[in-house]
Amino acid sequence: MIRKTSASLLVLSLIALLLLAFLYVGASAKGDQESRLAGPAIVHATLSALYFMRLARVKSRSTAVWTFFGAFEFLRGSVVPLLILYVGQDPVPYRDYGSYSSAEKVLWVGVIYFAAVFLFSFFAMRSKTPSSKLTSPVGGRSLRTGVTDRVIVILMCLGIVGLVLRFPSVDSLWSFVTIEDYRVLQSAGQDVQSGIAQLTSNLLRPMLPLAIALLLVRRREKSGKLSFLLIIVLLIVSYFSLGSYGLNRATLLIPLVGVLASYIIYFDIEIKFRRIVWVSLLAGLAFIQIGSFRSELFAPSGAYVAEGSWLRTTVQTVLLYGQSPLQTAIIFDGSYWPGGTVIASILSPIPGIGEVWRNDTGTAFYNQLIYGNSLTRDQILLSWLEVFLSSNIVGLLLFAVILVVAFKIVQVIHDRASSFVSIYASVLLIAFASQVSITSINAFIQSFIYLVLVPLSLSFLDGARSDKHATLVLGRSSDCG
Repeated sequence: MIRKTSASLLVLSLIALLLLAFLYVGASAKGDQESRLAGPAIVHATLSALYFMRLARVKSRSTAVWTFFGAFEFLRGSVVPLLILYVGQDPVPYRDYGSYSSAEKVLWVGVIYFAAVFLFSFFAMRSKTPSSKLTSPVGGRSLRTGVTDRVIVILMCLGIVGLVLRFPSVDSLWSFVTIEDYRVLQSAGQDVQSGIAQLTSNLLRPMLPLAIALLLVRRREKSGKLSFLLIIVLLIVSYFSLGSYGLNRATLLIPLVGVLASYIIYFDIEIKFRRIVWVSLLAGLAFIQIGSFRSELFAPSGAYVAEGSWLRTTVQTVLLYGQSPLQTAIIFDGSYWPGGTVIASILSPIPGIGEVWRNDTGTAFYNQLIYGNSLTRDQILLSWLEVFLSSNIVGLLLFAVILVVAFKIVQVIHDRASSFVSIYASVLLIAFASQVSITSINAFIQSFIYLVLVPLSLSFLDGARSDKHATLVLGRSSDCG
């Protein structure tokens, strides 16, 4: 499966240690306000270095979810403060930032959260079986997608129904191709009213690119060749099926990268490190460019449009999506924060019952503080910070325990995946679960429901079917003996 590389983890540890020196120098050269961020950032960078060193010693076939979680945490708690120290964060129209003293509080809460996850992960990362005795489920097995041809056809038909509901006319389809107005990006589209039709469309659309990906794998299994025509179809279908969720970058890019990663794992393809670097750079570039395009479209509603050189624009994008503490600091500057928003955030993404909870989520109150109105909600509230605001340090520690248990479950699911659909489901789980530090509770649950639930359910059905088949085979062998 996705195998850990001890050397790469040690390199990450060295990078974290190197960052300590830059943080110290940056703090010395800045004024009292900016230097406030250096203290918690230095502690966080130290924890990150120890975390990756510990991870490099874990005897397990796969530590992908732990590695990516650590990388995103390193970005949020160490790299982002460093960029603020050296580059600064540009002001955003129609939006207020918090004070540096409150930003320091956010970072210290983040340090406690990361330290708790690190501490509890000591027990979860333990493996009684040496890595040398762990055999990959990919090698030495017969290839199977994990679904029948009938299921692929059903997925394709349901996905097409979802697309038709999203784009019920040629004009609505063409307006999405020639995007000139941010309203075209809204989930309901121009011609589809909110309600049952929108809900059905949101649930069904991701099934179409999944069906195309399964066809791509099935073609490789039968002919031994990669179908470039199906790749083009997959990209086009993904743009309309996944890009129509407001052109959300994670929703569009993560499933595509997930298909690529699953394809490589499933066929046990050896990939050179430089190619991985190039793919990562291209994905990062696409992430930034799509974000810039969305910002320009949403600018009339108050979104941020960065000005200046491409490098500065990139840095500002990293600060925004790395969840700069100056953004969330406004919460501690405010005088009121309602309790119990976590329950609303958990229930709000659930189809059919979520609508009544959406005005009471932490994200809703957070955007109210930022913009001073309840109309614009384009910013997310960090999951762990919302837990802390709702239940203080006890809730934060409990959240860390739940997270570690969830990561362990994700790791087991990935290690045991053998069919393509189960590998794909586990890769998506890793991708979304590892980002929990820089995303909100409701955004994670929404991604799970719309993008992960279907392939995960198919993988469980495939596992049950395989176990039943194995039991029958063993039973017949016993009878013969």
